[in-house]
Amino acid sequence: MILLTIIAVGLLTLSSISLRASSQGQAMAEARANARLAMMMALGQLQKTAGPDRRVTAPANLAKPTHPEGLAGVWKSWKPAPSGASDQDYLEAKKGDGFLGYLMSSPDPAAALDPQLLPTASTLGNTDLVSTGSLGSNLANREISAPLIPVKGGTASTASNSGSFAWTVLDEGVKSRIDLLPVDEPAGLGDSITQAGTPARNRFIKVDGMG
Repeated sequence: MILLTIIAVGLLTLSSISLRASSQGQAMAEARANARLAMMMALGQLQKTAGPDRRVTAPANLAKPTHPEGLAGVWKSWKPAPSGASDQDYLEAKKGDGFLGYLMSSPDPAAALDPQLLPTASTLGNTDLVSTGSLGSNLANREISAPLIPVKGGTASTASNSGSFAWTVLDEGVKSRIDLLPVDEPAGLGDSITQAGTPARNRFIKVDGMG
């Protein structure tokens, strides 16, 4: 009886561990699927708004100083008249004309676009995508928090949330790269060719502490 009891307890423990592992695996698969969906949504919006060559991207804080400086916005380009009263076009910021939106998840993609406003929070709130992990303690107008978009699962009659996702796109073209380290003295022809095709370095080593 003691032996049978030990076997029964062992099988029950093994069963509970297997069920727990299966549940964790399902949650991991769901999270990865939601992450892939967020990436597809981000790429789709990037292609839709910034794909044509005549589109212009700029940091959100150029439209409004309190917006996150790393968040990218997209505008249509314009062609000001070369003479006459419309010369003022050269001097105006054109912040509102042709605005196509900020590259960030939005619970209401059909909402009116205004460069002074970021996408409103969803029913699930926002989540930090760029924060202390990469910015340290200097968060002033640099932290990016995007709305969470719920993922619906089940059928139409028994719909339920299967997690959520959020995304944002950052404009690498307005950043100074510090990882471009071409060889100062090329050791051969291969190094010379590589160095000739390497982008010029930003002189970040002249900043105190960056040497």
